[in-house]
Amino acid sequence: MKKILFILVVAGVFTACGTKYDYIDTGVCEEEFRGNMYEYLQSNHYDWDSIVKIIDRAGLREMFEKEDFTFLGPTNITIRKWFFWDKIGGVGNTDKEYVIHGYKSIQRVPVEICRKIVLSHVVEGIIARDDIARATYNEEQKMDGGGNIFTTRWGNRVWLWTIQEPYMNIPEMGPVIVEMASVDGEGKKIKDIGMATIGVKPTNGMVHSLPYSYNLGEMYTDRYWAIVNH
Repeated sequence: MKKILFILVVAGVFTACGTKYDYIDTGVCEEEFRGNMYEYLQSNHYDWDSIVKIIDRAGLREMFEKEDFTFLGPTNITIRKWFFWDKIGGVGNTDKEYVIHGYKSIQRVPVEICRKIVLSHVVEGIIARDDIARATYNEEQKMDGGGNIFTTRWGNRVWLWTIQEPYMNIPEMGPVIVEMASVDGEGKKIKDIGMATIGVKPTNGMVHSLPYSYNLGEMYTDRYWAIVNH
């Protein structure tokens, strides 16, 4: 009877550790996905339907199926906001003037702009959370550097850094999180963007999800970035 009980307990442990929807939860760092990056994006309709359509229109599906790179992914909410807020002068005189474009659907966005949207969020190599340097602080405990600056395949630049949060008021004992900002050619910050996840690792590349608060256009200094030949 004891042997039977032991076998059932062990079987229960392995069942609890099993995967769901082709994910492997490592419990420590990035999740793994049993499929390529394109298949991963297709598997999560809530977050990625729009970017999959943009990838297809840009002719970049094969890149997402075969190549190794890090994708800083804008979610459906980000892309839907871009269409909803399309209005000269922004929305209620806010800072959202960079959404000016005039396109009513993804199928009307020029292929060149679709490629820009995708490639401006693609960084060479597989960049996991633990590959990113920690932020540094001055004597006043204000962040003054650290992290890593990367150039995307489109040519814009992003600054990634990690911080370790406190645990029970003990500094640097909590979880390590990734933060991100867009920067210009001289390394000057354009916009604090943040990061929503610590990463998903498909069979090729790495996907980091950007937060729902992120808006297309915050990667650039040009408010007319989405207009061809402007």
